[in-house]
Amino acid sequence: GSDREDQGLFTQLAGRLGEEGFAVLRFDRRGIGSSGGSALSATSGEQYEDSISALDYLLQRKEIDLDRVAVIGHGEGAFFASKLASDKKNIKALILMSPMISLGGETDINFDNLNEMAKKLKWDDQYLKLAMKSRMETVETVKKSKWDWVSLLKTRCFLKKLREDLDANPIDIIRKVEVPVLILHGKEDELVPAKAASTLDKALEDSGNINHKLIYYGYLGHFFGKIVTDGLYKMYYSVDESVISTIKEWLDETPPKIDLTLQTSYDILPVNNKKEGGE
Repeated sequence: GSDREDQGLFTQLAGRLGEEGFAVLRFDRRGIGSSGGSALSATSGEQYEDSISALDYLLQRKEIDLDRVAVIGHGEGAFFASKLASDKKNIKALILMSPMISLGGETDINFDNLNEMAKKLKWDDQYLKLAMKSRMETVETVKKSKWDWVSLLKTRCFLKKLREDLDANPIDIIRKVEVPVLILHGKEDELVPAKAASTLDKALEDSGNINHKLIYYGYLGHFFGKIVTDGLYKMYYSVDESVISTIKEWLDETPPKIDLTLQTSYDILPVNNKKEGGE
């Protein structure tokens, strides 16, 4: 699960955007960090409700211009960010970073992410076949089981969430997004296949969205930066400067000069510029 830092990605995005005049809200997802509840038994629906609550809180702040709100999603959070953008009229722009769209049903069809992981991690053919078989068996177990909890590969799993993910269709959701969309993806992403970004971009085109842009970074991975060890506390990712600059420039150029809301894998980071003339 992800906390409000997300290995440095959220921290640096929020900090740099704040320096540019954006008001940023970050929070630990349910059951993580300072948040209450249980992460293990949280469904996707409940995580989405938490995202709505965070957005509602942001919109109540007097510093926020209600006509200049956007949302950023990273990893699995791209699914929730897209859903927010399709459901909430307050959202005026959407940015997706390393979008993980293979939630649920996609996984038992194409194995794109497993194939890419096999290449990057140099799995042999036998190991890849075993991974594919395990995934198929897991999906079938989720579909057939009537229980909310079950042991899979000696791990206790919350099937209620997995069933929700199987029923979700990210492509249908992205086709409902009418606001401007920016998609960023690192070609060296070790978790999400590059095809995911192009699939979403194509869905936007097919739906008639005339303001969408896809940018690939040939030298970056899932967290858009290099690992840094501070020598004392922990390791974190140092986000590439060009990524932050791209986000800022795109928001400045997107009419009507929109602000931004951030969301990532599991967490939401609503972001919005202060009103002109505000404190």
